[in-house]
Amino acid sequence: MKENLRRFRELAGYKPAEVARAVGVERGSVYHWEDTTSKSMPKIHNLIRLSELYGKSVSEILGQTVAPAGQGLVRVVQLKTLEITNYLDDLRIPSTEASYVSCPFPHGPDTYALEISSPANQCASSDSLPIGTLVYLDPGIEPESGQMIAARMQSGEAVVRMYVSEAGERFLRALNPEYRRVDDPFEILAVVIGSTKTAPGV
Repeated sequence: MKENLRRFRELAGYKPAEVARAVGVERGSVYHWEDTTSKSMPKIHNLIRLSELYGKSVSEILGQTVAPAGQGLVRVVQLKTLEITNYLDDLRIPSTEASYVSCPFPHGPDTYALEISSPANQCASSDSLPIGTLVYLDPGIEPESGQMIAARMQSGEAVVRMYVSEAGERFLRALNPEYRRVDDPFEILAVVIGSTKTAPGV
């Protein structure tokens, strides 16, 4: 990442002092961010400003096509965000108003996090996803039967459910047995690659 910060700054034609003024930090901070011997890293709001300044995505600055576990920042979204047809295009635009968390699982560049707000997948098993759980969703993965996914129903509603494909049927099942299975048409948006009970630090 530090090499990318230096390379993208030079490609954009900025001096460290100019970057510091544009981002709103001391010039020394920019030097430390680019110094491979320093542990100093830009905070997420500064990283977003740098991406805007250099015309590069946060993923490009991080140097991640597939991020190693624990090293990628992903955007936190709400279920209603997934109800928008071209929601991924919006998520690819860095925003200083958005929340980001560190994803502790290997993931692709379009991965995002979603806080569970429904008891539909709360159950007695270890797979339970109670309210407040943060799930990480990767839209670049092909789902397999038995995996948890995010899906958009024909009505436009977005849900997180287990994807089941068997005997020529395709349907969604909640982990909570009190919820009925969903046989209505749906669009698969992303596959759950993992979850954490609390949001990891950035």
